[in-house]
Amino acid sequence: DDGATWTRVASGVTTSLAAVAGNGSLVVAAGAKGTFLRSTDGGLTFAGVDTGVATDWTQIAVAGDAVAAIGMTRDSPGGDLVVSSDGGATFRARHFDREVPVGVGFVEGALLVAFTYGDDTRIARSRDGGKTFTDVWRSHGRALHSMTVSDTGFVLASGKTFGQVQLTFAPPSYAEATDFAIRSTDGGRTFALDASAHASTYFARGDIVVSSEYDISRDEGRTWGHLFDAKGMLPS
Repeated sequence: DDGATWTRVASGVTTSLAAVAGNGSLVVAAGAKGTFLRSTDGGLTFAGVDTGVATDWTQIAVAGDAVAAIGMTRDSPGGDLVVSSDGGATFRARHFDREVPVGVGFVEGALLVAFTYGDDTRIARSRDGGKTFTDVWRSHGRALHSMTVSDTGFVLASGKTFGQVQLTFAPPSYAEATDFAIRSTDGGRTFALDASAHASTYFARGDIVVSSEYDISRDEGRTWGHLFDAKGMLPS
């Protein structure tokens, strides 16, 4: 009923969950300490999946039977990526020694991952399920911290531009940081700076984008309005 009513579902775990994604009857959720859950009945029941990686998962993407998740490695630099081609039943893992994956999605059959390390950041595209990547956007002096991929094929990513950066594990610390955002309208092949967006975490479906700062766009992030009115209510 479009979110009008909700039913609580037991996850069967006590660790916190940070990400959820689904496609029809397939729903996957993941969170701290390698927790990964899978449902094949639309989220009514969940069962644990062993990905072989004890990372803190931060984002999941699902497209058909393809599932990908990214996370930050606990107590060490770098991050992890797991990819499944059988609806999340089994996974192939890849560890990145220094870079931290900060965004993941599927577009036009390709896997798109955003990475950040210190004052270097990039978005890379894979056609073989994450075995190999080709950079489609790269920048020095910026750090992406989020990326969303819509099911219509546009990509919106955001982060910080800074004058100085202290090299640490994720997330980096900034001095004199300013917001920036980039957009792709060709399936993640090319990107351009987008002055209409701001640094935020975005969630996209179709042409609608919602930011973590409670802004909403109904035209793929080109123009924005407030999600709530002055009384804190959703507009009718």
